[in-house]
Amino acid sequence: MVYTFLLGPSLQDGLTHVFFGLDFPAGVITGGPAWFLNTLMQFSVVYAFACGKNWSPNIACPSLTGFFGFAILTGVTTFIIILFANDRDPFFGVPFFWRDFPSYPLYFFAGAIAQRNNWMDVMRQKSRLAIYSWAIATIALDVCFKVMYGWKHVVSPSTGEFKRFTKINKSGAQKMKNPE
Repeated sequence: MVYTFLLGPSLQDGLTHVFFGLDFPAGVITGGPAWFLNTLMQFSVVYAFACGKNWSPNIACPSLTGFFGFAILTGVTTFIIILFANDRDPFFGVPFFWRDFPSYPLYFFAGAIAQRNNWMDVMRQKSRLAIYSWAIATIALDVCFKVMYGWKHVVSPSTGEFKRFTKINKSGAQKMKNPE
């Protein structure tokens, strides 16, 4: 609360004025990192009321293929959502709401199920080679994607709007038109 209503706007106004010479309107509310805490509190309240104290579904730990399938399904669902919604719009104080938020409740409640069913103990018994290979391949794929097809986003301090600035490719950085 202190960050959202006092510290965040003061820092935002002060740093914007010092570095860009611009003033934001007084009284701007900023979520900053507090949006994450707020979201966790909301999920915890829903969990407490919806699941209750004795809620304990007996669900076995999925295989590594099951985890991979869940990740693919989550990614495809997110892709479909951002086809119809602006993925950069904040909503309920959550930045990139439509792109990121749909997976947050899934991961939160999957974590609760995993904890109740001791999935971490089962994961310790799975092949380390398969787990580390999957992690390394995922990180390598992410790095390749960002190097070859990455977009740099800059926030305009005067408007707060996102603008696509450059596209990185083999021939170097090129100016791109703002797609909005």
